[in-house]
Amino acid sequence: MTAKLAALKAQQTAPQPAEAAPAEPAAPAPAAANIFAGAAEEAGLITWPSLGSVVRSTAAVLAIVVAVTVALLSLNALLAASSSKLFD
Repeated sequence: MTAKLAALKAQQTAPQPAEAAPAEPAAPAPAAANIFAGAAEEAGLITWPSLGSVVRSTAAVLAIVVAVTVALLSLNALLAASSSKLFD
């Protein structure tokens, strides 16, 4: 145990290497044309979904929106009818 403590103290008291000099600043940004070329290159790497997948996803979203709309309108009608019976 004391050997480990001695080794730890030796590490702590050992001289530390000098810090490295800071890196030089980066070169200026490329021209706007290079930015658009890079964006076009990145867009080419995207894996786009198939048409069938897009249609199925869109149909699912629309069905959910319609179902939630019907449920909320039904709840609204039920609450309106019950409140009119209670308070009229």
